[in-house]
This record gives sequence, C-alpha cells and structure tokens, in this order.
Amino acid sequence: MKHNACVEEVFLEDITETSIQNFYNRLKWLLVAFLLFVPAVIFVSVKGSLIVICLLAWLNCVVIAFAVWRFVRKGTLAAMIPVVFLSYITVSWPISMIYFAIFYPEQAYPVFSRMTYISFFDSGVKVQLCVLLFLAGYLGVMFYLLRKERQRLYRVVGNPRLFVYSTILLDLSVILFHAVSYLVRLPDFLSYLIACSFRYFWGLIFIAGVLITKILLPVKVLLIMALAAAVFFYTVGNARGYALFTIFPFIFGIVFFSEYGRKTKLIIAFCLILSLPMYLFVSNATRLLTGTVGFGDFWYRVSVLKQWREAATERSAVALALDRAFSKSGHSIIARTPSEVPYRYFAPLRFFKEAIMTLLPQQYFYYPPYYGDLTLLSDYGFLIITGPTGMPGQTSTEISMIGSLWMMGGWPSIILGGVCLGLLHGFLVKIIQRSSTYSMMKALVYFSLFIPPLIWGPHYPLMWHWHYLLYSLAFAFILYQILRWTIGDPGREMYRSNSEEQAAYTEQSQR
Repeated sequence: MKHNACVEEVFLEDITETSIQNFYNRLKWLLVAFLLFVPAVIFVSVKGSLIVICLLAWLNCVVIAFAVWRFVRKGTLAAMIPVVFLSYITVSWPISMIYFAIFYPEQAYPVFSRMTYISFFDSGVKVQLCVLLFLAGYLGVMFYLLRKERQRLYRVVGNPRLFVYSTILLDLSVILFHAVSYLVRLPDFLSYLIACSFRYFWGLIFIAGVLITKILLPVKVLLIMALAAAVFFYTVGNARGYALFTIFPFIFGIVFFSEYGRKTKLIIAFCLILSLPMYLFVSNATRLLTGTVGFGDFWYRVSVLKQWREAATERSAVALALDRAFSKSGHSIIARTPSEVPYRYFAPLRFFKEAIMTLLPQQYFYYPPYYGDLTLLSDYGFLIITGPTGMPGQTSTEISMIGSLWMMGGWPSIILGGVCLGLLHGFLVKIIQRSSTYSMMKALVYFSLFIPPLIWGPHYPLMWHWHYLLYSLAFAFILYQILRWTIGDPGREMYRSNSEEQAAYTEQSQR
C-alpha cells in the first residue's frame, strides 16, 4: 500500500539535535545556575532558625529539577507525565517556604474556627522531609519505568489539520458553556454536566499547541483571541486558576513539542514567567476592591478591574500567589498529627472499598468517605460547610495528597503512597506508549485529557486522584473513538523501511 503525497512528517517526537536538544541544554544551565545561587541567598538572607528548613526545601527543588531535566530530555509524551504532576508540588511547599523565609518570615495562615494563626514554618523540617520521602518513593518507580523510554521516528498518514480543528472546537465549546453557566441560571443536571465537561476536557487545547505550525494563520488568530477572551472572563471573576488552566496546556504543547525553534520557545517561556507575577497582581484586584469573588455584577467587576493600581498591598504579587498555592491543610495535618489529632490508621480492605466507591458519581451515589473525607479538616480548625445530604459542599482548602498519606500512619505511609502513585502513573505511561505505537493522534488525545488530573493531583488524596485519572481515561477512549469514526485518524504510524536510518536515529537519541 503506497502513501506518497499523502504522507506528512509531524515534528512531535522526530526531534532533531539542533532544534530541541540545544533548548534543553540552555534550560539545564539556567536551572543549575539558579540552584547554586539559592543556597548562598538562604545563608545571607534567612534567619538562623529557618535555615535548615530552607536547605531541605532547596534539596527538594534540586531533586525535582534533576528529575524534570531527565524526563524532559527524553522528549516523549510518556516521560512528561511526572513533569506535569510535579509542577504543583514544587510551588506548593519547597518554593513557597524558601520565598517566605527570605521575604516574609512571619508568614502565617488563619484557622478561622479557632481564631488563631499558624506559621508557615511550623514543623517545617518534618514537612520538607515528608516531601523528600514522597519524592523518593515516587521518582524511584518513575525512573525505573521510564529507563528505556526513547524518541523514535514515525510518520502521519494524511493531514492532521482537521483533527486539530475538531479538538480546538470541542475545547472552546466546553469553555464557552462553562462561562455561560456562571452568567445564566441553568438546570442542575445541565450545570453538573457542563462542570464535569470542563473539569476533564480543558487540557484538550494541548493538541493545538503541539501542532500549532499545522494550523492556518486565520485560525491561529481566532484561537488566540478566543483564549484571551476566556482568560479575561475568568480574571474578572477572580477565577485565576481557570484562567491559567485555559492557556497552560496550549503553552506547554508549544514549548515542549511544537516545531518552533529554540529561540521562539525560550522567548515564549520567559515572557510567560515574567508576566505571571504582574498578572496575578492585576487579576486579584476585583477580590481586593470588592471583597467578593464570582461573576455577579459582571460589568461592574470589569470597571473595578480597570482600577487595579489601587489594589496595591504590603505584599507582592508573588507572595499573594504563593500564599494561595501553599497547601495549608496538608501542612496542618503533618504539623499536628499525631500530637493533637490522631492518625486515621490504614485498613487495606476499607481503603480499597472506598477507592472503588469513589468511581461512582457522588452527586447521585454518595458513599460516606473516611480517608478522603473533607470534614476531617474540621479537626484541624478549618471551616467546612456540608450539604443537606452530609456531603461536603465548600471548604476553605483541600486535603493534599502528602497530607492525606501522613494522616494514615506517618513516615511508612508517605513512602508507600509515593510508590503506589508511581505505579498508578506507570499505568498511564504504558497507555501512552501503547497508544503512540498505534497512532500519535491517539496518544495526544489521551495525554491531553490526563493533564487536568495530573496538575491537580497533589491537591487531592490518592483515592480521588485515582478517581479523576480513571474518568479521564474513559473520556479519552470515548473521545478518540468518536473522532476516529467521524473524521478519521491521520496519526497511524508507518515505520520507515530503512533500518539503518532507524538505527542511526536511535543511537543519536541515546547520546
């Protein structure tokens, strides 16, 4: 069977030495310079009682930076699974503690039910050791499972443009309906369906970032305008997480997998990093000036946003962002268990049963949780509002993964939980690897739907992370089959018959 004119090279994993490896090498040296500079700043700027905490936090940053560099060098979708997952953990405790120790050593968060404040550095050594032990278990498994991961050659049969356009249309439709649901009163079932669609499909724009060079210029302009409008909308309502999630997969795909040159990628990455603190400051204006969040009185909030200069506070935009990212509930659980609140000792059968029951829609099949129960945070002083059925409705924070593991038995459960999470993510690695041998478009769909639960993974207990991943897997399977049946799949592989060319490429990748 011949595929002459219809065969088109796609750049995704056919990565050349000159275009991508130089980009990674430059990034590596920037990280090395940063990591060497930080300890000197710690010794000069941090008061003596916090130096050990900061050095342990710095060590966690070194471990994560080394792991990310090793995984990124592989240049494959499967190797990016731990990279995406580790992003939130890095910001949540290691970077936050170093930053606050240098600039705001008195930083604390309120526990409203007790009308007290808890220092960010309370039990800081124990918190950073928990992170380090968790990383040891998790990265040990991931390094082993990805040890043979290599770039390889492939081709795409046909033009992937229609496939990309379909995923863009679906992603923008989900965002549009999600935005409308905040402005218009909809039936409860429809609101629930829209919220679930947004939760699982906002990562789909990753495909557009990867294949950005295959998109026609008018479509690119319309896409960027639509994403900018979505960011603006969520910013007005102070939903900064939604605003960033709208564009993060898109930028991630461009920087790590697109055909753009290294200079373009570095410019995009640095512009995003440099503009992020200013954005976080401006986007917080509506909450600070109105004292509310949400989308009520939308146009009034737009006018308030124009007054962002008046929202200046004593703390910087970076401090406000890191304060939000700091996992306060997980910190309290580690700091005050078991000295004030006893462990919830691990019972394998009960844990397994609860993990299975979480797969059922909780809106309709509620099962009283024990290990993933948000109401347990009330024991630590956090406000919990429960619904009429007893289901937790709202809370000022969430249970973190590391905190929930510590709650089930301390140090042994931390490292065991890291190993179990590594095995769970190893399952995703195998799915991406098998998908890519059949079709790179299939692998892209699966990976893009894994992005949301991977980013939010450190925010939830392990069983809820398992819940979101399995639902994402189910939706990815359904979505890919629909796309394949309706518009076809241009990503089926055709291995090159020239074995010498393949062998030379493999040798080059291994260097």
